[in-house]
Amino acid sequence: MATHQTVTLSPETLALIADTEAEVTKELTSAHLALTVQRATDASGEIIPRRFICSTDLLGRSITAAAGTQIAAHTSLQRQIRMLGYEPVWTAFTDLTVLEQHPDDEPEQFTLPLNELEDTAEESEEAVEEPGEHEAPIHGLTVYIPKLDQCWLTPVSDQDAYRAVYLAAYAVATTHMSAYTVDKNLHGPAGRELRKDIAAVMMSGQAGAAVGIPACAVDPWALGTNSENEMPWIRVSRLPDPTTPPFRAGLARKAHYKTLSGTAAFPDEADRMVAWRERKAARRFVGTNGTAKTVGQKTDRDVKRGQAHAAGRAAKQIAIQKGADEVTAERDYKWVYCATYRNLGEVHAEYERQLVDAGVTEEMILEYCEDQKSA
Repeated sequence: MATHQTVTLSPETLALIADTEAEVTKELTSAHLALTVQRATDASGEIIPRRFICSTDLLGRSITAAAGTQIAAHTSLQRQIRMLGYEPVWTAFTDLTVLEQHPDDEPEQFTLPLNELEDTAEESEEAVEEPGEHEAPIHGLTVYIPKLDQCWLTPVSDQDAYRAVYLAAYAVATTHMSAYTVDKNLHGPAGRELRKDIAAVMMSGQAGAAVGIPACAVDPWALGTNSENEMPWIRVSRLPDPTTPPFRAGLARKAHYKTLSGTAAFPDEADRMVAWRERKAARRFVGTNGTAKTVGQKTDRDVKRGQAHAAGRAAKQIAIQKGADEVTAERDYKWVYCATYRNLGEVHAEYERQLVDAGVTEEMILEYCEDQKSA
């Protein structure tokens, strides 16, 4: 059977435990310090936009804090000093940021009023570092907090931020290559490898960090949605893609393209399409005497068509030799075709309808019939 031992704590041990569990209400020791504010610079000495550094010396140790504004940097510096057990009391202030506008002036030192220091210390860090509307990526500022969609940046959640990250990904993943590059070599295996690199830097957040946007973006070539139908994200945001060959419309599509005014965008292709449709409709025409049923009727009709076609081709060739355009030459072909067909005892109603649209009336066709008979 297990035995239980009772442990008796000494009064000294109980007093020590009570002392450690008691709330600490001690006031911090005041430290009289000198505050210095300056702009942050990169390795080449260039000033980093919207980056300030506040610093001071405490017990022979340099303490610094950096933030997007002077107030935020000052608040962060105060927090560090209080964590060391001291309450900062500023006795001197050196503003090195004035050197940007007055390079010949020496940094001025002066004592800050106590009420101003207290107001500065009471500024909340959340209110200071909250980005404003002017901090959009298009303005080129250092940090922009984008809107996310389930922890990811997409063209639907924040179109401007996603476009900025996508364009920056080319400079990060390649040797400063632009997304607007035109290179046919990227339309094959090289393009597929480039897609993987671009997607990797965007999904890892490296591309966003390069333009001051702390977010991981979705793969541009992954399947997304524009809230209506599914399509790749790169099509949702209408971004340039050098890895995909540009769209080239075929002749059939060009024939249907219209400008904003409603006219044909490609007039030659549109005219060819109209001519092809007219010829297709003419081939389906069976004539005024009905469908040829016997072999003799079919042979007789084929002979008439052959004669009309030969006369029409001759008229078309003459028009071309005289310098007429294709539309005029085609009109002359149908005109002579219909006149010859009427002289052979048939009426090609489809061609005659098309000729009316081209300005050739039935009287003009009959007049040409008389000219053929008298020739």
